[in-house]
Amino acid sequence: MNRKITKVCFIKADLDTMLAGFIMLDGVAALEGTLPAQNVSDLIAGLEITALKESAEESLLCDRRVLCLECGGSGRTAELNFDHHGEGAADVDGCAAQQAWHCWSAEHFLDPDVSAVMESLVEYTAQIDLGRGVPRRGGNNDNVTLAGLLSGMMYLVRGQQERFVKGLELLLSAASAMLRGRGACDNLREWAQSEPTANLYLQEKARRMAQLQDESASAVTLRESPYKVMALESALFGVHGLLRSKSADISVAGDGRGHISVASRPGLERVIARIQSALNELEAGWGGPVGGTIIGSPRQGSRLDTLSVAAVVCEVIG
Repeated sequence: MNRKITKVCFIKADLDTMLAGFIMLDGVAALEGTLPAQNVSDLIAGLEITALKESAEESLLCDRRVLCLECGGSGRTAELNFDHHGEGAADVDGCAAQQAWHCWSAEHFLDPDVSAVMESLVEYTAQIDLGRGVPRRGGNNDNVTLAGLLSGMMYLVRGQQERFVKGLELLLSAASAMLRGRGACDNLREWAQSEPTANLYLQEKARRMAQLQDESASAVTLRESPYKVMALESALFGVHGLLRSKSADISVAGDGRGHISVASRPGLERVIARIQSALNELEAGWGGPVGGTIIGSPRQGSRLDTLSVAAVVCEVIG
């Protein structure tokens, strides 16, 4: 691992958090073969990995031995804080993975092929995290994506720390496959079917997507114009992609436990910002990436239910 780092902190292990961690923990050097690391266990040996319940305290944010991923300190990359939410987010350019790649690549000369793979991973992650330019997902799309494989993993692995480590393993394995010409971020089917662990994630993702398709009968359409607004409550991943495949311009997804998110198609960033302001007038803590197309409820959960949030969306769009 990067010997300057002794601890990693984050709140939720998602694609952006995982890829930023992969970069800053020398996963790129392992991919290139310039680091004598055979696997992720070598990269994280002796490292303390902590999943926080809320934003990191200042003592962690100012400690340059602690890598803070999406848990505060936006704009403070020199202190190894990579975030684009909350205080300081307006001055940040890019998601956590983009910031980490900018910092890491500025100090390292890379093989062009490795650089191309990493840049595609970073751009793909930014599209997913910020909701910009991502093709419709769900429906009859048979492509096996990196995000889909990570979703399959997260169904099988519950703890946030364990998810982070498994995510690093999947990223190293997928990036290695891409480097050998065996797929791209949005098309990894051939590799995933031949790699036992990835295939396990693939099968679990497929099983859960079939469940989600069954649950889609409960989706509610609340408005057809000026934008189509749909809502669905499900504990499964992929609700926004599913509703997008049903032509929703704006979707509301709730897990039934107070965690709710609102997402839109690209081009409605200003509408999402207005929805966020309206929800914050009802309860503080609604947030998301600046200029993005997705926002989420307070980290402790919302006191509003899914349809109440959808009603706010409809009120905002008029």
